[in-house]
Amino acid sequence: MHFGLTPEQEMVVSTVRSFVENEIYPLEAEVERTGLVAPEVGQEIRRKVLDQMVDDKLFEAEAERRKVKIHEREVDAGIAEVKEKNFRRDLEGKTLSDEEIDKSLTEELKKEGLTPSQFRERIRKQMMIRRVIEEVVKPKVKPPEEPDVKK
Repeated sequence: MHFGLTPEQEMVVSTVRSFVENEIYPLEAEVERTGLVAPEVGQEIRRKVLDQMVDDKLFEAEAERRKVKIHEREVDAGIAEVKEKNFRRDLEGKTLSDEEIDKSLTEELKKEGLTPSQFRERIRKQMMIRRVIEEVVKPKVKPPEEPDVKK
């Protein structure tokens, strides 16, 4: 039996990872290096977060217009992926049990002021957005030509 991620879930993971690696980590490195958040860095963070929020709302509206549905089992798989990627190991690298993972996730949700149902809904919306991107945007994106691909 195969319990891998669906293409939509892979896309959610990939998109979030790419955003964090390309947009957040460089700013985080600057803050760690200097110990300060420079005003222009703070403004850049706010601008990027606001842009992302606007994009997400537009995609959510399109998903609703298209009546995109995400099944409970898909949400369950998305949550399982979040748990596996973010909570399987503690800060020392020790592998955690499923119970410890659930506890860690619950603590993190409390820190963020989210209930488990709000978290489920957030995952569902992210998956809806990714499905719209897959259906609407991705088919319109032309793959790069061979000379454009960096080797």
